[in-house]
Amino acid sequence: CLCPTGDICTTSRFVSSISAGCIPVVLCDGLEGPFGRKVGPFLNAVPYHDFWIKYPVGAFMRNPAGLISKLRSITPQELERRQGLLREYRRSVILQAPATTAGTRYLEEVADCIHV
Repeated sequence: CLCPTGDICTTSRFVSSISAGCIPVVLCDGLEGPFGRKVGPFLNAVPYHDFWIKYPVGAFMRNPAGLISKLRSITPQELERRQGLLREYRRSVILQAPATTAGTRYLEEVADCIHV
């Protein structure tokens, strides 16, 4: 599912694609996950880089068809691996999924960002 940037990198398209079980194709150079590159025991608990497909915005602007070539070059085994990881971490991202852990995970990540 194509997830171009909006006003910010983290858009509802990103979460909606995960909710639908569709591998996000991210068009935002700055997106590193909900809390960026910060470090802490709970931050980056979801390995987004392992299941999303990220394509440089500049490359897309110069040659949009390059994205199609990149997507076509991904092997069925790689797509299956990414979809498996997406299914594995889905409940850590989607707030309204059955047995979700997303709310707890978000609070843990926020706690890591606060220096008291």
